[in-house]
Parts: sequence; C-alpha cells; structure tokens
Amino acid sequence: MDKSRYVIAKPKDENNLVVEKEGDKDRFIVGRDGDHLMCPFQCDECHFLNMMARRPIEDKAEDIRLMGAIRRANLDAFWLREPLTVSKNLQEARRSIRIRESLGLPKSKPFGPMGPFPLDDTFGMTEAVIMLERSTDKGKNADTIQFQTMRKLRSMFNNVWQASARGQSPMVMAKEKNKLSVLESKTHCEFFERFVRGAHKRMGDIVKPDMALSLPILHEIMRLIEADWSNSENDSDREALALEASFYLIAFCAGLRGEEVPL
Repeated sequence: MDKSRYVIAKPKDENNLVVEKEGDKDRFIVGRDGDHLMCPFQCDECHFLNMMARRPIEDKAEDIRLMGAIRRANLDAFWLREPLTVSKNLQEARRSIRIRESLGLPKSKPFGPMGPFPLDDTFGMTEAVIMLERSTDKGKNADTIQFQTMRKLRSMFNNVWQASARGQSPMVMAKEKNKLSVLESKTHCEFFERFVRGAHKRMGDIVKPDMALSLPILHEIMRLIEADWSNSENDSDREALALEASFYLIAFCAGLRGEEVPL
C-alpha cells in the first residue's frame, strides 16, 4: 500500500509537538491480533473482487491504487479501538474457547460463523475508498482537507440512497409522534460506522477558532478612530464613529461576542 497517499496522524502533546511513544510508530498502519473479533473483516482481495467482479491486476496502476485504499479503510475500521482493548477482547475469547473445550461444547458455540460474506459489496467499501480519495485533496488550512469536509460525502451517499428505489423502506416503527425507518444503506452498516470513526481518529481535527481581541490591537483601533474623528466635518460622521468605538470597547471590557453587544 502507498502509505504516503493518506495522512497518518501522530500523537502530539499540548505544545503540538509529535510525541514518540513505544508502539506509536505502527499506529494506524498495522493490524493487531484479534482485530477481526471486534470488526467485520474481509481481506483486500476479497473486497476488490466484490467491488470489481474480478481479481486485481498486479501491474495496473488503478488496481494498485484501489488496493491501497481498501487496506487503508480496513485499518481505519480496526483502529477505532485501542491496542489494549483489542488484546483484552482476544484474551477473553481464548479463555471462552478453553472453557468450551473443557465442557465438551460444540465448536460452533458460543461464536457464530465469521464468514463467508455475500459476493457483493455489503460493507460499503466502494463508498469508503471514495471518501479516502477525497481526503487527499488539498485543504485550506492544511496540506489536505479536514475530516468534517470528507464526511460530507457520507451524507450525500445516504441522501441519494434514500431518494433511490431501494431506499424506500417498507418497515417503519412508530409510536405516537415518534417514527423510525429501517434503512439498508451501506453507509450505516457496522463496518462503515467503524471506518468513519476510525478515519476521524486518524485524521484528527485542526481547529482555528476566532481569537480574542488583544489590548494592543484595541489601542490601535481607537487611535485610528480618533484620527477619523479629528478629520470629521459633521456630527453625523462623529456619531457613527462614537458608536463604532463604543461597540469595540463594550465587547472588549464585558467579554461579549459581536451579536451580544446590541442586545
């Protein structure tokens, strides 16, 4: 897989510096023993076969790119859970198998079959790889777009599904004024939910909040207003300048947001 094609987030401290901890070098780029016991899983080639109805061609650029995106989607779904959670779940699964064998229970108990899955893209892998390719587009505040921009594709997929002939669910659960429709949209299946949340965890968020007005900037604003006041030739212009200055001072001294000042 071309790992450089997708953004691999690294843990950072409160000073926004990368923190290298034991095991962090493999974060988001490897699977762990027991991942398949916490997330629906099919191998890269099985997903490719379900999506393309053929096997990948080894030296075909499009197939190599698609296989890389499938691997990334699988790993994102896995990494929704932390390594310790996965290892503890695996430990309990092995313990339950030992107990089952000691009691002579059938091998099918207590777990159900882990496959095979239908020969179709029931995981929503097609939608997942499209979202991953979208995530590599150039962003405004970073090299690539943010997760909240990428996730708009999921809303689009769901809207189009509900508008389609297959999206008209015959099953509706209702009680009084509450109503719940039963959907078969792939973008709400267990794997896709885990993929989206895992991708968010990997990509993170770059937040750029509006900064508070500093005292030096306020002083500079007042200086400019006073200069305009001195050059004003009528009372109406001075009244407008006085209201503007009052707005800045009230907002700054009272710690108010812009829309709160006139209120």
